[in-house]
Amino acid sequence: MSAQEEWELRSALIRDKVDAPDVDKEWHNFLSSHRTSATSYHRITSPRGGREGALAPRSSLPAPRISIKTWLSIAAMLAVLAGGWYWYQHSPLDNQHPTPRFTIDAQYPASSTQVVLTSADGARQMEGDINLQPSTSTQRKKAKMLALTTPCGHDYHLTLADGTEVWLNAESRLEFPDVFDKSAREVRLHGEAYFQVAKDAKHPFIVQVLPQENSAEGAFRTRVLGTQFNIRAYHPKDISVTLIEGKVCVEAADDKQVLAPHQQWAMHNGMQSVKTVDTYPLTQWKEGFFYFDNQTLLQIMQQLAHWYNVNVAFDDPSKTKVRLHFVTERNNSLAETLRQLNDLHVADISLSHNVIVVK
Repeated sequence: MSAQEEWELRSALIRDKVDAPDVDKEWHNFLSSHRTSATSYHRITSPRGGREGALAPRSSLPAPRISIKTWLSIAAMLAVLAGGWYWYQHSPLDNQHPTPRFTIDAQYPASSTQVVLTSADGARQMEGDINLQPSTSTQRKKAKMLALTTPCGHDYHLTLADGTEVWLNAESRLEFPDVFDKSAREVRLHGEAYFQVAKDAKHPFIVQVLPQENSAEGAFRTRVLGTQFNIRAYHPKDISVTLIEGKVCVEAADDKQVLAPHQQWAMHNGMQSVKTVDTYPLTQWKEGFFYFDNQTLLQIMQQLAHWYNVNVAFDDPSKTKVRLHFVTERNNSLAETLRQLNDLHVADISLSHNVIVVK
């Protein structure tokens, strides 16, 4: 259903609850306003041409004639009433104050439900975990770049050639070599991933982050030796690195920030910040849970939209700021997740034509 159709439907529902103007009543009110009250008096002349007669009540006289000017006023009033009612019946009322809408457009078509590994040999769908065998000096070969892409509703776990484990969240892409060279271990990320880096003091592990493909906006590097951390970079204006253990150095816009455990580096609209955070809620996605602790309903809906590949519309803008503690399994159906949210009685949440509607 298009936005225009939604507006017209909602307008019709509203109009059903409003009475049409009472034209007869308005006519009566108009005539009353142009007459003297029934108790007023005036002088009359004798029908035989005699002297001026006595005072007689106006109610005993024939109704006065209405002038052309008065008739024109009546016609104008009726035209305004008719025109206003026609406009009310046929115009979408919500056009006066369009409903603010937060929408996420899926990056992948609905038919794309598989994790895809792309290499020089072509693309193929993956089943099970990817485990690359570490290469020794005698087995070393020329590195071949691979790209792993996850669609909505799917995450993926893989082990790189150096033993580093990576959990790749939905709507994400990781580029990595099948073997690492002697200088450094480097991968590229778009989206969200949790890294458990294998220790190797001689070969730092570098994550080059590109929140937006084919653009340097929001790009940064994370350099580590052996540690666990989470990177979230779906959009260049909202990116973060959260350190669970070890030490990392974040390099962005000619600036370097070294993080300690339980610190989070973030960039929002070009502004960098570092703060201490509770890392538990931020990493439960890799354990198979949506874990929202004091998060706004807007933030919750953003993640649900990414996972379930749907759009979101807030009919009541005030609901975007409602904060919740909400935990549920990621393998639940969307209907079950929305039912659990409705059980919290903070909003009326429904699904209509692949759109989550929040009222």
